[in-house]
Amino acid sequence: MKIGEVISTLDSPTHLKVVIQLTPNDEEEWPEVRAGEFVEIRDDRGRIFITRVIKPHVFSPFYSDKRLVQDALYRGDTRILIAGGANIHYRLCEVRVLGVILGNNKVESPSIVPLPGSEAHTSDPQRILRFFGLKEDGLNIGKILPHQNLNITIDPISLFAHMAIVGTTNSGKSYSAAVLAEELHNHDFSVLIIDPHGEYNSLKESINPAISFNVVEYCLPQPYHTTYGVRNPIKIHISDLTAEDLIEVANLQGDQQRNLLYYTLRRLIGKRYTLEKLEESIHEVGRNKKFRKDTIDSVINRIHSLETLGIITNNERESIKMEKLIKSRQITIINLSNNPNIIAQRILVAVTLRKLFRKRMSNRVGRFITIIDEAHRYAPSDESTIAKDIIIRIAREGRKFGVGLVLVSQSPKDLDARVLKLCNTRLILRLDNPSDLNAIKPYIGMLDENIIESIPFFPPGQGILSSSFIRAPLLIKIRERYTKHKAVTGGMITEIPSIEIEASHYESNSAAFKREKTSLESFFFKK
Repeated sequence: MKIGEVISTLDSPTHLKVVIQLTPNDEEEWPEVRAGEFVEIRDDRGRIFITRVIKPHVFSPFYSDKRLVQDALYRGDTRILIAGGANIHYRLCEVRVLGVILGNNKVESPSIVPLPGSEAHTSDPQRILRFFGLKEDGLNIGKILPHQNLNITIDPISLFAHMAIVGTTNSGKSYSAAVLAEELHNHDFSVLIIDPHGEYNSLKESINPAISFNVVEYCLPQPYHTTYGVRNPIKIHISDLTAEDLIEVANLQGDQQRNLLYYTLRRLIGKRYTLEKLEESIHEVGRNKKFRKDTIDSVINRIHSLETLGIITNNERESIKMEKLIKSRQITIINLSNNPNIIAQRILVAVTLRKLFRKRMSNRVGRFITIIDEAHRYAPSDESTIAKDIIIRIAREGRKFGVGLVLVSQSPKDLDARVLKLCNTRLILRLDNPSDLNAIKPYIGMLDENIIESIPFFPPGQGILSSSFIRAPLLIKIRERYTKHKAVTGGMITEIPSIEIEASHYESNSAAFKREKTSLESFFFKK
């Protein structure tokens, strides 16, 4: 539908900026054009300019003279300014050119200028999807704003080039990650979730009984406790820890303590040993290498204290088998909330990801996507941790082997910049801390400043999706979850009421998620 024509001003049109004067339709109704909306400009050569509205504007000559307006207000009613009761005004909108579709359907970046007088039309939904490179059968994570009839679907393969979801508390970041997990599950992917707060077990609770997700949860035992009463406890065998792991987790100080440990582990390399055997070997190596007695005793005492973490075991049967964590069409949750010790959490994350990555490299487990919530805990910007080492390695090499990362953080400034840079897709929800905004701005891509300035005011679930797999950043609204949401955050609904959903939409294959015939009006993210 035609909505207006390109006009000429002193500084437009250019290859990037165009001003459109809107025209009313036959019923004298003005088109409703909103900031962020896509508009097509068509010229006589068959070229189509895909643009985004950045500044809608209404001008009325009757209200342009401040002195006349002030006088009318003094009399009590400004309608006396309008001659004969007419309501003449002009509607304009400034748009940003995102690209040009040529007559042969070839897409070019902005480089040519649309001529004044070219017609502006409402966007064709299918053309917009093709222009941005969105796959119809991809992961349906929500809607493109303000076009509520356009689904935002991303290619699941893009997640093997990694993704970051950032947003302040109550912005919907964990909610968005859960939506992503639902979509991956129903596209036959294996998902591993590192869950520091115990939020994601609600993926077991579908809104509709006809919908189900295969969710397996493992829990971290509490420090100083046995696994009694802990469902599916996850533990690490002592011999799975490297020298760097032991140095960090046992807090070994000084070169002498660390050298003694290195000498000992060199002797035990390739062996499956117990904690007692490790302590015995430390004592024997220390005596043979003539280390001081207080150094030997200190190292043994610190190593012995690992038992108090609750996650180290000598029993092979108690240590988790990596093959159980990664299965097609399974969401595996590692719930860390029982054990608040950050060292225990980091060592568990490091060893698990390291072993899984090795097994994936040798093709002993299938490809998988790992969602790490509160990722800045494990890959902080200002601290060296063993968990960060393996996260950075996966971020650099994981794509080649079929291991993807989805890093979720409320504080991008505290997340290691190398990891953030290696995430090729980024979902930016509400951020109101200037330091966090500055940390994420370099990765937003080609987006107008007025949209960037609105990031601190986004409602929950609204964000900017920027990706090397999408032609330009998109303003989106995350869809409603198919499972319950139980995040404990101020002001957020903790459980979504039941919604009637057709069971036939959720068959046991990914094709069921390719088209949604039922409209789900969101009352979790409603404005």
